[in-house]
Amino acid sequence: MNTEILKLFNQIEIDAESYIEAISDITMNSPVYAAAFWLFYCDKNVIHPPALAINSLEGLTSDSDELGSNKWSPPDWKYPDDGSFTEALMPLYLEISKLLKGAEDDAWEEVIRLNDHLYCRLSKLVTTRAHSKTGKFSGWNITEDFVTLAMEESAGPEFYNWLIKASVEADRLEKLESVLFENICN
Repeated sequence: MNTEILKLFNQIEIDAESYIEAISDITMNSPVYAAAFWLFYCDKNVIHPPALAINSLEGLTSDSDELGSNKWSPPDWKYPDDGSFTEALMPLYLEISKLLKGAEDDAWEEVIRLNDHLYCRLSKLVTTRAHSKTGKFSGWNITEDFVTLAMEESAGPEFYNWLIKASVEADRLEKLESVLFENICN
């Protein structure tokens, strides 16, 4: 892997974490139960950062996990990404795309995997820090079962389930079985 690309991914992780830490003020009105990275995009000519959404209990249309509820639908959440998360990270992603111009599919696939793993790690980190109530996360008003997820329904059930399982610690995943694709569709 190109060392410049690895450096850019390292910076993306730092910048994404800083961005999330800075948004803690929006979580004060009602307890937040979830945050999600979603809408992953790469067409092997360009790669974009995912969107970020956060939902609180106040933003739920229904507390159930049934179809029609917005509980696990980031585009319908109370604090959808207004584009600022994506916008903040886009220059780094455009630089990666520039470095990969004309690259073979294998190089793009490796970058896509790096990106997926980055947001899975970041999801676990945000969940852990929010529950620790330390540092910039000390003001986060979260539910006891708060979780951060990486989600992408458009890629199909196998990838959707892999992202969720890879972005949530095992002890929290048991409580989220209803989020998994096969259960949503049943």
